[in-house]
Amino acid sequence: MRHALLASIGLALQLLATLAWADRAHDLATQAGNAQRRTCQNVPSLSTCHPQYPTGCSNSPNPQYDAYLNFLKNQTPVPTSSISRYIIRATIQSLDGNTPAGITSRNHAQHATPLADVGEGNIVAMIGYLYFVQSGSASTAPSPKVSRTAIRPATSRSSAFSRRVSWWR
Repeated sequence: MRHALLASIGLALQLLATLAWADRAHDLATQAGNAQRRTCQNVPSLSTCHPQYPTGCSNSPNPQYDAYLNFLKNQTPVPTSSISRYIIRATIQSLDGNTPAGITSRNHAQHATPLADVGEGNIVAMIGYLYFVQSGSASTAPSPKVSRTAIRPATSRSSAFSRRVSWWR
């Protein structure tokens, strides 16, 4: 009985933490107006760039990148961050359909609130399976000498690039 009570309290705390984290999108959107394009000055590496320039930087004296979009992409949530929801293929299609009209590669900040309303900036998860095709001999695979194998680690850089991924079959 006591274990059930402790488990219930733990579950309630986890749900509250998830709900509090679920509005990460709007927390980030409030910073859209502060995102400024920057010109790099004395940036020897990526590890020194992001702490110094949260929106990234350019060598150009007149940078033309989307500062807010870079700010979002440069976020590094801690590993213990909560997932706000699980998504499926239909979710991605819905998000594509609900992307605000007029968004370009340079005006992301102007659409920060509507994008946060659909969850941009929240941490989501998707369960999927990765398959690849590998040539084999007639004795190890059925005709046409191709076998499907579940996830296997790459043994070299070239083999990692030669794999073909099929997401929605």
